[in-house]
Amino acid sequence: MSRADIVYIVSRFPLTTETFIVRELDGLDGSGRFDLELRSLFPSPDTVVHDIARRWDERLIRPSAGQAVAGFGWAAVTRPRALAAVLAAVTAGYRRRPKLLARALATVPLACAHARDLSRRRHPPHIHAHFATYPALAAWVCARLIGTSYSFTAHAHDIYVDTSMLDRKIADARFVVTISEYNRELLGRHNPAHTPIHVVHMGIDTASYPFRPRGIPAEGPVRALVVASLQAYKGHAVLLEALAIGGAGVDRIALDIIGDGVLRGDLEALAARLGLGQRVRFRGSRSEDEVRAALAEADLFVLPS
Repeated sequence: MSRADIVYIVSRFPLTTETFIVRELDGLDGSGRFDLELRSLFPSPDTVVHDIARRWDERLIRPSAGQAVAGFGWAAVTRPRALAAVLAAVTAGYRRRPKLLARALATVPLACAHARDLSRRRHPPHIHAHFATYPALAAWVCARLIGTSYSFTAHAHDIYVDTSMLDRKIADARFVVTISEYNRELLGRHNPAHTPIHVVHMGIDTASYPFRPRGIPAEGPVRALVVASLQAYKGHAVLLEALAIGGAGVDRIALDIIGDGVLRGDLEALAARLGLGQRVRFRGSRSEDEVRAALAEADLFVLPS
């Protein structure tokens, strides 16, 4: 049986919070049915690299600024009409969100660089993008320029916060994947073309995270743990406010927060203002092994989002 060529496009790699993408890559790679390639658009800001991501990081393809310029020039010379149509569609699709439009237009040359590279192959591979924002846009641009097929996985903020060009991205895709039935219903409202939408739940390797039944200690502190990036939609502020309000048994809870992000300073200030300085620890980004150890030690796992 011949192996199918699949190119994955992500926004950034590696990211501490996106182990689910690595697990998907590992699962497909381990099946022996696919030849996989990983590409990204922008550099990763993260300094913590999980061990499971290292082999993919070594194989990652990300165009430089020079390659992006060359790719755009290649498209302008060899596919001027297709590139003009892409630019017109992107400008129209994002016109109500100027900041997002700027980011989308910056994505186009990067996608052109990927398309130029892939066009040299005898048979252009199928492209699968993770997230319906710029990765899906890049996959769509590649499809417009070199005729390859594409699909994408939609997760959460990428379809809840902004839906610019979402109808077009869905309509032109071979299929769409999403992580919940709720999302499938939401995406269905943007799918007049009736593109197939499949639900694939994001999971973990349960063998690496064995469950240990445990009860709440009868006395003393109760160790609670939240693992999530420090973004507004994760709900850390709500959790801190709930701890401050208190209630039966709540005053015993001591909270560890693993994760980092733009709201760290604000959340640390909120914890201090609420008088939670002695009960809340901000532990920053941690490796998967450290997260596993923290889960084993905690009495409660909390996820407010």
